[in-house]
Amino acid sequence: MNKIRYFLLKQKNKENAEKAWNLGLLENPAMPIRVTLNTTHKCNLQCIMCQFHRHPSISKRIIKKKDELSQDLFESFANQVFPTLIEAETTTVGEPFLSSYFYTIISKAEEYDVKLYVTTNGLNLTDDKILDLLPVMSTLVISIDAVERNLYESIRRGASFERLKANIDRFLELRKSLEKDSQPQLTLQMTLLRSNIKELPKMVDFASEIGAEHVKAYHAYIYDQEMRRESLFFHQTLSNQCIEETYRIASKKGVKVDLPRKFPLRKEKLFSPKKQDFIKPPCLFLWTESFLEPTGEISACFFPIKYVLGSIATQSFQDIWNCKKMQELREDIQQEPPIGFCKNCELRYTYLPLYSGSGMDPAQFFLIDDPSLSLYRKGS
Repeated sequence: MNKIRYFLLKQKNKENAEKAWNLGLLENPAMPIRVTLNTTHKCNLQCIMCQFHRHPSISKRIIKKKDELSQDLFESFANQVFPTLIEAETTTVGEPFLSSYFYTIISKAEEYDVKLYVTTNGLNLTDDKILDLLPVMSTLVISIDAVERNLYESIRRGASFERLKANIDRFLELRKSLEKDSQPQLTLQMTLLRSNIKELPKMVDFASEIGAEHVKAYHAYIYDQEMRRESLFFHQTLSNQCIEETYRIASKKGVKVDLPRKFPLRKEKLFSPKKQDFIKPPCLFLWTESFLEPTGEISACFFPIKYVLGSIATQSFQDIWNCKKMQELREDIQQEPPIGFCKNCELRYTYLPLYSGSGMDPAQFFLIDDPSLSLYRKGS
C-alpha cells in the first residue's frame, strides 16, 4: 500500500475520531490517531521521582510480570493499529533505546507511514540512532530536570550532564541534514519538584540558547512519604511565581511552553457546572488515543494507576477499543462529576475553573495512594 493511500486512510480516520469525540459516541467507529508504546520498563537511570526505578524492591514488585512486551505482540498490535495511526509515542515508563527491538519499531513506523514521538533521557542517543530516526520522527523529547549540572545529576541518578549536552548538540547538528520543514522538533521536558522548580525559567533560556523549540513541564506524582516534601502541592506560591516568570521569558525568547495550571491561592465560590458548560467531552484520550503496556495490556489513559481494558495477547485491539469498560468510561466522563475512574482526572482542569467543586480532590494529582502498590503509607 503506498503512502498516499495511507495518508487518506489516516485523514479519514482522524475526521471520524474527532467527530466521535465531539458527539460523545460510546461506541467509537474510528481507531486511535495516536498511541503510546510502553513496550519496556527497562531504564539506565534511577530518577528520584520514578515509581518504577526509585526503589529496587518497588521496581521488582511492579514489573515482576513482564519488563518488555514481546516483539511478536508488538508486531501484531502494529499491524492492527498502524495503518490508520498518525503518531506513536515510544515508552514513557522506561528508556526506549533499551528495547531489544527498537529498530523494529522504526521499521513498522516506516512501513505504515507513522511518525514517532520519542521520549528519552538522551544518554544513549548515538549517531546511528539519530540517523535512523530522523526520517520517521516528529518530535524528540529529552527528559531533563535541571540545567545546573549537580542538581540534574542528583535528580537523574546515574546520568551525566556533559554527556547529555553533547548528545543534544549532535542531534541538532545531524537534523540540519533535513529540509527545515521536515526536521523533528526538539522538546525539553521537566518533571517539576520543590528542588527544581526554580530551574523552570532557566530551562527556557537554555532551550533558546541551544535551539530547542519547546519546553514542557508537568508535576511529579508522589508515591511515598520520603518524597512527599518534593510535591509542589505544598509550595503553591513558589510554583505559581516560577510559572509566571517562565511565561514571561518564553514570550521574550520565542520558545513555546506547555506548563501546568497555576494553583488557586484563594477560596472561591464553589463551582457547580451544568451540562451546557461542557460543549464536548473533556477528554480526547478515550476517543483518540490508546496506551500499550509491556504486559500486552491496553490502558485507557496515561494516569500512573492503570485502568486496564484488556490484553492484545488474547483479544483483538478493536474488541478492546470498544469494550464495555471503555464505553462506560466514555459515558461517565460526560457527566459532571464523573463517579468512576475519571473523577479526579487532571484534564478536567480545562473545563473546571477551580480545583474545588464537583467532588474533585486536588491532592489526588500529586499524592498517589495506590492500594495495589502499598507505597504511600507510613513506614513504607
